Amino acid sequence: MELRHLRYFESIVRNKKIVKAADELHISQPSLSTQLKALEKELGCILIERSSSEIKLTEPGVVLYKHACRILQQCKEAYQEIQDLKDIKSGEIHLGALPTVVVSWLPEVLSDFKKKFPKVVIHIREMDTQSIKDALLNYDIQMGLTSLSVSEDYLTQMPVIDEELLLITSKKNPLSQYDMVNMADLAHEPFILHESGYLLRQTILNACRAAGFEPIVAYESGRVETIRSFVSAGLGIALIPETSVRYGFKRDLKVIKVKNPTPRRVLCISTHPNRYVSPAMKEFQNCVYNFFKSR
Repeated sequence: MELRHLRYFESIVRNKKIVKAADELHISQPSLSTQLKALEKELGCILIERSSSEIKLTEPGVVLYKHACRILQQCKEAYQEIQDLKDIKSGEIHLGALPTVVVSWLPEVLSDFKKKFPKVVIHIREMDTQSIKDALLNYDIQMGLTSLSVSEDYLTQMPVIDEELLLITSKKNPLSQYDMVNMADLAHEPFILHESGYLLRQTILNACRAAGFEPIVAYESGRVETIRSFVSAGLGIALIPETSVRYGFKRDLKVIKVKNPTPRRVLCISTHPNRYVSPAMKEFQNCVYNFFKSR
């Protein structure tokens, strides 16, 4: 079995159609079909059912795809590790980050990092908590900036900052006269929550339930700018991380501390335990740690 056969097979499965895989691989469709048949002949089994418009894996095909993805990823990491030996200040980082991170402190960290390592290319994907976890497990990204999950057994999580969630309201809201409120005081207020998939949403729901009520959910959004704008328009209240309050703050909003309980979010750097950590990734992690250490 040759490496190119695994590369061809992985592309066919990922693209779900032979014609798309052939286009990606820059070879003709008949040639790719021939290579697939040669692989099936060598293994002595059918890997893909060809009866439908989109490919469907057989049981041996599922097994091979799992191993092919791992082998190709290891080859890619071996190449990257060798390149890193030649130039520690170059490389690529594929990063997944929460929207609350992207719109707050991440641009400042990136600016500092790029001054030190201008040759490192950083690809950023704005994602929710669950999507970051899935992307790490599927080797789609190398690192995630996300909320710490106490039930996470499959990823390595390195805490960066433990921060309060602060209440933001319109200055027209009666709550705006206070600098601190109890969580129970919010029982009859309409909430603007993060969408499902964000661990921050569950943190807020848990805090509400600990205070003895189920929140009234008026609106949901995955973007912190949208949440702030809705609060500014008087459409509801929201709880957002303290670091997000500092950036892009609207003057017509009131920031209020919450107690009994005080909801908190632990932000962490998440990585796959079996994935190669390049020097560029290590330097970026240090840049994040140093950013918060200096504040």
